[in-house]
Amino acid sequence: MIAVFLNNKLIAADTVLPLLLEFRVKWPRRPIEFYCFDAATERAIRANIIISDAIDGLGVLRMIGRRKTGGVTFIAHRLRAAAILARLMILALLGQVSFVHFKALNAWPLRLLYLANRRHTFYIQPSAVGASAAEKRVDEINRPRRVSKHGPAATALVAFSRDWPPLHDPRAAGLPQYILPPPYNRQLWHRHLDGQAEHHLGQALRDLGHDPKTRFVVFILSSMDPTAMLTRADMFPQLFADTLDAITTAIPDVPVLIKPHPATHEKYLALQRQAIAARAPAPLAVTNLHPLLLSRGAHFFIGNVFSSTFANAIAMGLPTVEYTSYNAASLAATDGKSIHPDLVCHFINGDSAALQQTITGLVRSPPPPAPSLVAGDPQTEAFLAALGGGDRQPGTASPNPRSLEA
Repeated sequence: MIAVFLNNKLIAADTVLPLLLEFRVKWPRRPIEFYCFDAATERAIRANIIISDAIDGLGVLRMIGRRKTGGVTFIAHRLRAAAILARLMILALLGQVSFVHFKALNAWPLRLLYLANRRHTFYIQPSAVGASAAEKRVDEINRPRRVSKHGPAATALVAFSRDWPPLHDPRAAGLPQYILPPPYNRQLWHRHLDGQAEHHLGQALRDLGHDPKTRFVVFILSSMDPTAMLTRADMFPQLFADTLDAITTAIPDVPVLIKPHPATHEKYLALQRQAIAARAPAPLAVTNLHPLLLSRGAHFFIGNVFSSTFANAIAMGLPTVEYTSYNAASLAATDGKSIHPDLVCHFINGDSAALQQTITGLVRSPPPPAPSLVAGDPQTEAFLAALGGGDRQPGTASPNPRSLEA
């Protein structure tokens, strides 16, 4: 069995699913169980139809955290969680499970699972997009980072960039390392999305009164929580409104699919709904579709701060725009650029006229060529073999159809 311990961020599931899809092809009968510890994470997974369907096609999602508060609920939750963890501990001691995690097993009490399963615990980088040097400098402005007091709980480290800190942690010296291509470039994952694009994207555009083949704009939102990197800490709602005004003025007939951040507080979701309603009948709609799915047919991605989802657009050959309002300290830390300049094609800091000019030009650009995808590579094959047990011969069956079709 494979047990996957998800972080309280949706990106961890997004990172590992393409790899597990390929694992399922090689080991079609190996059970896969996903564990999450937070009700908000569970809701975010279920709201993202692509990720939710992929998880259900590969295995089962189990919630260890609490959905409700209260004394009786607390006791019942503790008993249920203890039973789940005891089962996993027994499977580990019997050598019948491989653990995959993104940090959860590093700390106590879950570190006990690693200690019971030192031969089959894989610590995976939770995002295929590593932190840039500028991003690290700006993070220090927002909040100084602390070195974890817990060493990596791992039989092996699985990374997508060589600058992932656990690779250089002296406490992980000597551990096997697998450096893989970005999972969003995996050919099988794109096949999975291609099978769903026409239905989900087509419906989103039809709901806006447009032909399903109409090209559109994708607006990626942050959680809108205050941050010290902006001119004003609470400026994200204003930037959102200003960006909508620029788009609806420059390209009023182009559909805009707006993707909220899964960790957005309800008060900001309400502000977003109000801002969209105030601009009716502009073709604006909220979506929870996967960003790699949204990149099929988009003109460009735009956001008010860099998002790791921009990597999906870049992988598909689409331009990205960051329209924001960094303060002087942030601009000094980034040399007047984005915090992640490798994934931001157009960085515009507070200039709405430049934003309108940029997006007008982008919608006139031809569609990008087909992306270059990875069908197989030695490091991924080696990791999947290790995850499967190493000594077992992989199967040859096709993937579970539910994980490939809508």
